[in-house]
Amino acid sequence: MNKRNVKTLIFLVSLTILPFAFYFSMYEGSALLEDQFEWKNSAKVSASTGEVTKTGDINQMDFFIYAAKFRPFFPIVTTICAAVIALWVIDRFLKVRAHMIGNGIVGVASIIGGLYLISGVTEGSSYFSIVLLLLGAAALLLAFRSFRSGHSRSILNHS
Repeated sequence: MNKRNVKTLIFLVSLTILPFAFYFSMYEGSALLEDQFEWKNSAKVSASTGEVTKTGDINQMDFFIYAAKFRPFFPIVTTICAAVIALWVIDRFLKVRAHMIGNGIVGVASIIGGLYLISGVTEGSSYFSIVLLLLGAAALLLAFRSFRSGHSRSILNHS
């Protein structure tokens, strides 16, 4: 198998796993509905639109946050699959210079998310933070590689 086929296979596997991992993340995160004491700490998205006073006020994104904090396996798998898909799309459809920008955006966003969660009080948020930091570092390495390959090509083309 050549390099392109391996990348495509990884993309297809990630694309297949993503909906299931996301579904299980939402299912596990729905435990937030029963944990009223955690609404203040985990229902951040819902709290941004007003006070959370009943289960109907809770946003679906808060389920993902709750699952990431207390049952992180499926949210981590979801995040890795989403990152693999995003990086594959960037690699497949963007030109060399745009690779650098796209990978850089994914990398910086992941690192910012990882740094935001690094001081998390739950074990799950610590795991999630580590995964985001690693994904960010990998994406930035890909951006650097795109920069180097694009830079060397542009020098060769102008000579």
